[in-house]
Amino acid sequence: MASKNQILELIVRTAKENGGVPLGSNRFQSETGIREVDWLGRYWARWNDALKEAGFAPNSFQQAYSEEFIMENLAALARAWTLSNKNRDPAKDPIGQILSTREDISKVGKQS
Repeated sequence: MASKNQILELIVRTAKENGGVPLGSNRFQSETGIREVDWLGRYWARWNDALKEAGFAPNSFQQAYSEEFIMENLAALARAWTLSNKNRDPAKDPIGQILSTREDISKVGKQS
């Protein structure tokens, strides 16, 4: 089991290897083999507490995607799916049934 100082040194080393940005706890575990059970409740209550003690600002969560981004990517997925499944019988394909009956989705990718 790693000591508190060993974990702190690994946080600093892996952050340096990651362009100065500390890793999240899951990636830290996969890179170092140090599991959450090795530090949680023993040295720190939260991963961000360990990062602070190692001299880093706490990690922040990824921001939510905008509705526009999600809809654009959903439309692209629907177009790609429709093009790759042109010859399928929609009666045997529940996703095809949904795409062909939803007016807002069935128009996606069609030229006006």
